[in-house]
Amino acid sequence: MIFRKALLNSVFLLSGRLIFRFTTAATIIIAARFLGVELYGQLETGMAFANIFLVFFDLGMGTLMVREGTKNTQAIREFFGNTLFVELVMSVVLYGAMIFTAFQLNYDPNILKIIITIGGALLIFEYRRAFRGIYSILLKMNVSAGFETFTGIILLVLVFIIALAIPQKQGLNAIAFAYLITYTLSNIIFFSLCLKKIRPTLSLKKIPAMVKEAYPFALSAAFVTIYFQIDQVMISLIEGSREVALYSAAAKLVTFLLFIPRMTYEAILPTLYKLYHEKSEKLKRAHDIMTRYFTALGLPLGIGMILLPEEIIHLLYGSGFSGAEVAMQLFGVFTVIRFMGSGASNILTSVDKQMQKVWVQVGTLVLNIVFNYILIHRYGFVGAAIATLTVETIMTIFFIRMARKATNSTFFAHWKSHLRSLLAGSVLAAAIILTKEHTNVIILVIGGGILYGVILFISGFFTPHDRKLFQQLVPKKSSPTTT
Repeated sequence: MIFRKALLNSVFLLSGRLIFRFTTAATIIIAARFLGVELYGQLETGMAFANIFLVFFDLGMGTLMVREGTKNTQAIREFFGNTLFVELVMSVVLYGAMIFTAFQLNYDPNILKIIITIGGALLIFEYRRAFRGIYSILLKMNVSAGFETFTGIILLVLVFIIALAIPQKQGLNAIAFAYLITYTLSNIIFFSLCLKKIRPTLSLKKIPAMVKEAYPFALSAAFVTIYFQIDQVMISLIEGSREVALYSAAAKLVTFLLFIPRMTYEAILPTLYKLYHEKSEKLKRAHDIMTRYFTALGLPLGIGMILLPEEIIHLLYGSGFSGAEVAMQLFGVFTVIRFMGSGASNILTSVDKQMQKVWVQVGTLVLNIVFNYILIHRYGFVGAAIATLTVETIMTIFFIRMARKATNSTFFAHWKSHLRSLLAGSVLAAAIILTKEHTNVIILVIGGGILYGVILFISGFFTPHDRKLFQQLVPKKSSPTTT
């Protein structure tokens, strides 16, 4: 069945990304505890600044390659080669612009060094998107999962050694070079594996037309990155590195959690494109399932962040990061809203509504910058969190309305499922409030997750159709795999 490979693809990709996210989170936590608030703020400033310049790295060619390669496998080689060429040209342009702008803003010399090193590392790492796209088309995301796992583990080991063996003052630059070494090595290996599957070809004449078709994808991806990075850059320029560190301590947890809807979508993207072009009713079903499950998943995550901010901050970063609790609570509300709208956001690209989506994103990005400028001056990094939450709410409302028109399915079509999620969330919140004073936060998180899942099950959230769909993950030995 068509969902079977998509689901298996999702499992492989999510497994790899989960390991990568866990190792990356562990790396960040080790770095934050080792460097302290000020130096960690400088590291985060450098990363955020570099990421803003890398948003147009492939001009959307990677996403276009996946879409077109899924429909026409004969075009993969040409799309792969042209994508790599565009990325190579943009690498030179963007890295030069990054360094020039950093010097013009008169950043601290330490931050400038971080931008130069981290910027190079992140630029090299961006090439993985094209490589990962090849295996997404081939529905062999187990290779991408292996790449993610290898990269995350190597970086974690290097940063752990640095924290043990190098003085704190030299640790900042050492960690930046650890990123550069790890990303360079892993991408060389990944590229070599891709070449064994697909030999890229170059067609310079077709690049302008491809870029014209691809740039809406780039704008959409650019919004996502700028949306989460511009606030840190603005905080660094208005308030300083310490405030960046406190804001990042809360925001990093959210970016870690958001990999779930993002990577699920990336894994099933080829299938969604096929369903759309086949005018299949299964596209509506896919949208309904994503909306139900993302909403149900986001609710307990947000509740935990809202009710346990101090415990989470101290557990992850230590007492030196006290003060980030209010931002953590605001990001808890943000998480619930983002997960609610993830299904709608993802489906819009699948049904060729990316330009409409881009216009909404551009408008809300402008609002985000304006709100950040006003609120950071007034409330510091907490103001940035308020701005992000406000803009996210506005954008989610637009996306849900647009998805309703595109798929003839509404967010409230499954109100009974949402009500069951709300019931389970209420029980979870009550349990946390009653027990958090005398219970370890790790036990609260694990026990709370189990309790939430049990309430969902008892209330009938999981339907027979859901179980049938998930059973397709397990191959039947008695019959050959169908596609």
